[in-house]
Amino acid sequence: MQAGFALALACIAVIAAASYLSLRRLTEDTARVARTDQVLAGLELLLSTATDGETAERGYVITGDESYLGPYQHATQTIGGVYRQLRELTADGASEQRPLDEIGPLIENRMADLSAIIDLRRTGGFEPAQREIITGRGKAFHDAIRRLIDELKATARERLAERERRTERATEITQAAIIAGGGLALAFVGLSLIALRRDFAGRRRAEQALRAANDQLETRVEERTAELVRASDSLQKSEKRFRATPFWPGKPQGAAAGHGRRASAPRGPRPQQAGEAP
Repeated sequence: MQAGFALALACIAVIAAASYLSLRRLTEDTARVARTDQVLAGLELLLSTATDGETAERGYVITGDESYLGPYQHATQTIGGVYRQLRELTADGASEQRPLDEIGPLIENRMADLSAIIDLRRTGGFEPAQREIITGRGKAFHDAIRRLIDELKATARERLAERERRTERATEITQAAIIAGGGLALAFVGLSLIALRRDFAGRRRAEQALRAANDQLETRVEERTAELVRASDSLQKSEKRFRATPFWPGKPQGAAAGHGRRASAPRGPRPQQAGEAP
């Protein structure tokens, strides 16, 4: 019985450990998927921020209106933070760190080129700024940034698909472990309850048999005691009758002797009556 309970507890412990490990792996895979989503969002934000800065620069070059520089100023304030966040999110991936190593200097050069063209537009007017744009140097920076970001996005999407598959498998394994564990636990508990019930029934039968044996023994003891009492009463009655006889050792010896003499005295000739022939 104890071995059965120990086996049931051991199985439940193993199932609980397997379920815990499955849940832990599922949690880790889910965290990786969420981090990959953040990487994709960060890449999109990095590219859109650089594009917004370029768009603002061209609008200002064409119009000379400082209000067009709002997106550019926002880009200069935020693009560095977006890039650093991407570095942190991809710290455990060498294949993602290498393209980011190239993107960092390109972004710095691109923002510096935008700042130079804006300053040239402020100081020299439209035509000098236009000639600088026509050189295509800024476009080359932007195209290189876009190409590297597209590569990173493709890599991130592949990882995302792989991690989603792993997460799905981990989910299935976890669900199977929990269902199987629950079923086995219930089965072991049921078997243990059945065994416990049988054990209680066996003990109850043993107690009943012992009680019956005790009752039978008590009955036999009572019967034997009654027999002994009857035998004792019969012996006392016999002793009383024996005491009433002259043979009881406690009788006076004279009475017994006289009685004996009377009983043993020889009888003499009967005296002759008058008129009888001699």
